[in-house]
Amino acid sequence: MGDTNMDMSRSKIFNAAVYACAAVGAGVGAVTYGSGTLAGMIGMGALGAVAGGVGVPLALTGVAVLGYVGYVGVKATFKALKKEGAAVPLGMAIVGISAAKALFVTPIKALAGLLPKKDNDAQQPPARSIDNSGEQTSGFFSREKLKQAFAAALKPLRREKT
Repeated sequence: MGDTNMDMSRSKIFNAAVYACAAVGAGVGAVTYGSGTLAGMIGMGALGAVAGGVGVPLALTGVAVLGYVGYVGVKATFKALKKEGAAVPLGMAIVGISAAKALFVTPIKALAGLLPKKDNDAQQPPARSIDNSGEQTSGFFSREKLKQAFAAALKPLRREKT
């Protein structure tokens, strides 16, 4: 199938949208539910930022799914879901994980890149590279043994053609 990378947090447009939703969520949370105290405003602003940064992209994905249902019709949607039933939850999971990664992981990596790096290169010897690409391992993890093990495990799941 190839190398499929479904990480949407690499897109600058997606990250900007997540940060915009998080900013709106922080503002709404701080003003609406902040209870007038500084700690309450900060706490509810933080919760609003998480809810807006992750929840709004998921809600927009749900709206897109409902728009698709309205466009093609309910009967055609159920027919399509019988064939590709995992596509909608999978898509929403990808959006949610990517939004959470854009909101939490990407800023931390950016800040870590700004910190000065320690000079540990002089203390440790360089690691040796071992190239086993041409060799065939004869242990437990050999290609033939793994292929046989997977074939035996999948044999009850395969349908016999009649």
